[in-house]
Amino acid sequence: MEPTYFIKPEKLTLNQKKLKYDKIYNEMSDLLKKYNVCDIHIEKGITQCIGKILMSYEDTTGKLCCHNCRHLTKHGCRVKALSCKLWICYSAIENLCNILPKEDLIYFFGMKKYLHQQLRIYHIPAGARDSKRENFKI
Repeated sequence: MEPTYFIKPEKLTLNQKKLKYDKIYNEMSDLLKKYNVCDIHIEKGITQCIGKILMSYEDTTGKLCCHNCRHLTKHGCRVKALSCKLWICYSAIENLCNILPKEDLIYFFGMKKYLHQQLRIYHIPAGARDSKRENFKI
């Protein structure tokens, strides 16, 4: 017998999963914009981000974390890649911890965790650097 506090989520149809994917993507996009997590900006014609400036993430070539992605254009990402929205480099996390009040940190990371859990609960695919189309094999 399952514990009474465990509520089994309803099974989602493929269309419901696609809608949930969009909802999670949009919510995470809003969070990233609200807190300016990656601090992506153009300086002297060169795209910069907090990881590139601090140079403390794994890729120390001075390029953005998405520099080799097949979906990246000169205008930014051309697809809804949910895994990219949920992944945040150490430099961005460190920067947030230094600049945000405790309440905002708790809210940001709580929401991030909640959205990530939604993927697992509802079995929503989010492969690394994969677009929505690739994740759902449409």
